[in-house]
Amino acid sequence: MSVLDEATPAEWDAATKKTLENIYGVNEEKAKYCRDFGAPRKIQVGGTHYMKAGGIQPIEFITSNAIPFREANVIKYVFRHTNKNGVEDLLKARDYIDMIINDYKTKQEK
Repeated sequence: MSVLDEATPAEWDAATKKTLENIYGVNEEKAKYCRDFGAPRKIQVGGTHYMKAGGIQPIEFITSNAIPFREANVIKYVFRHTNKNGVEDLLKARDYIDMIINDYKTKQEK
């Protein structure tokens, strides 16, 4: 995989896992840097649709739980739908859910 935009979901998940292992597993200095990195998330470029008073941004939940790409997008779109694109975001989330369901069905057929 040379271009991130061309990554399959499996390649994305593998890269995410490897990145998290490298960040959190290599040494304490890097892990501390990542834990302290939350400050920039208090400033959101391009709107306030992820800002919740006293809450957590989806990216914090997603990265701290190493959630795979498609599942992460479901979380992202459902989380923001009331503050950004409404039904459009819910349809995007449903599209990702349908992809995940299709994978389950394909595995069952084998």
